Amino acid sequence: MKKNIIITSISTFLIAIALIISLFFDDAIGGRVSQIVTLITALIGAAALFVQFVRDKKINQASFVLDFSKSFYDPINLGRLMNILDPNNILGKQKITKEDYNDIVHYLEWCEALASLVLENVISIKSIDALFSYRFFLIINNKEIQDKEIVPSKEFYRGIYQVYHKWENYKKKHNLLIVNEQTSLSKTEGYNEFLDLIKHK
Repeated sequence: MKKNIIITSISTFLIAIALIISLFFDDAIGGRVSQIVTLITALIGAAALFVQFVRDKKINQASFVLDFSKSFYDPINLGRLMNILDPNNILGKQKITKEDYNDIVHYLEWCEALASLVLENVISIKSIDALFSYRFFLIINNKEIQDKEIVPSKEFYRGIYQVYHKWENYKKKHNLLIVNEQTSLSKTEGYNEFLDLIKHK
């Protein structure tokens, strides 16, 4: 709000100066000064609009990310499964059962949806890393789920594979923690071959 007031004030001031100058000089000089000031004012206005656009885009993206985060708990509360997958949770280590299969698939579908948003450049890895990396890597780097669901059904999780590659590189580049790194998806059999296959399709 303050920036808008300042920009408006500067533009008004410049226009006023142009009008005053045009009164003291002949038409040629006055006209030239008016043109220059008008151009500067237009540039300032364009810059202000661009700044406002970038600001609104960041706000809208942040709002979208928060809404997407809520979808993790509604309509299906995947937080329960997340607690089961985390060996360090306060409930103690629990085993994955057959009854958890549907929730596992929903969890992976949520990760696949997140991956598609990154691949379509709707959101960036940088903007979601702090909020979503724990949830993403917790399940994707789970050895049991890799062996029983992700690797055998990799064709249904192409987005996860593609974004995993990008996200893992981002983490390593910035020296950030990767949950369950010892069982990274990138260490599974056929990982690189599948990524190459996706690239050429």
